[in-house]
Amino acid sequence: MPLPVLAEVYRGDASDVGIDRLFSNGVRRLGIDLRTVRLAGRLRTSAGVGSAVDAIVVATAVRLGGAVVATADPEDFNRLAAGNPNVVIWSLNDR
Repeated sequence: MPLPVLAEVYRGDASDVGIDRLFSNGVRRLGIDLRTVRLAGRLRTSAGVGSAVDAIVVATAVRLGGAVVATADPEDFNRLAAGNPNVVIWSLNDR
């Protein structure tokens, strides 16, 4: 999980414990580098949608060679991931 995502999900209260549990179950925290940030900017410009953090998530998945991204905002993520078949967007809205 790219570290900027944590800024969107941490609340500074007891709910943070559940997020921390993800990392004890093998979810990796990933720092970001300039190449990833530049790719995120390109993806965001091409898609014409998405927050910087959303674009960083997709760019990280691309740089890793592919990933499944679970989101409640599949439309923006699908546009950001367009042209990257190894990045699969999984809608949380369908669950």
